[in-house]
Amino acid sequence: MASRRRSEPVASQRIGELQARQQREEQRMALRALLMQPLMSPEHAEFPAVRRHAEALREWFARETGWMLHVARDGARLYKRPADLGDATRGLPGYERRRYILFCLACAVLERADPQITLHLLGERVMQWAAEPALAARGFEFTLKTAAQRRELVVVCRTLLALGVLQRVAGDEEGFVNENGGARADALYDVQRRALSGVLAAVRGPSTWAPGESPASLDERLHSLAAEHIADS
Repeated sequence: MASRRRSEPVASQRIGELQARQQREEQRMALRALLMQPLMSPEHAEFPAVRRHAEALREWFARETGWMLHVARDGARLYKRPADLGDATRGLPGYERRRYILFCLACAVLERADPQITLHLLGERVMQWAAEPALAARGFEFTLKTAAQRRELVVVCRTLLALGVLQRVAGDEEGFVNENGGARADALYDVQRRALSGVLAAVRGPSTWAPGESPASLDERLHSLAAEHIADS
């Protein structure tokens, strides 16, 4: 009996050590997942772990990197800042300048859209924005007339689906590509506002710039995304 009583604290200590080790490993996995997917939807496999370790993760990122982490029940956003603003190797896979323009136009349309939107309507509104003189002057053009251009829009939509900005309710993107973008071949999405608001990881929002003071060149705009900003009191 005495031997059994002596072994009980040892067993409890080992269980406690195992649980602590499992928690540390889970926290490391959550941290790595955030680094790989800074804008994380609730559907992400590691999101439950991110929520469980939210406070420890916030403290780690603030201490080690100076980055802010926001975690809520409907998603997480790690506001990373690149060490080298000229590094072009960390973009979205398969994206080049034209596709990034479409991505930004789609986000701008969604910002002003109803809680639900169809793929066809999204494409039409992106076309309207793409016709802006400033874009046309730089040779940018977008229509839904060809399968290749409809495919470009679908690629952007699937990126937004992966980020949790859009959630598919019904329909099929592939049919939209193959059937000339007609209304019969369409998809319906829910727009997730919180995820959409987290797409732009900027220290300072574009609306905070006074008229005539906003950065003009690409280099100025890149630096304005990461530079510290103290608002006027």
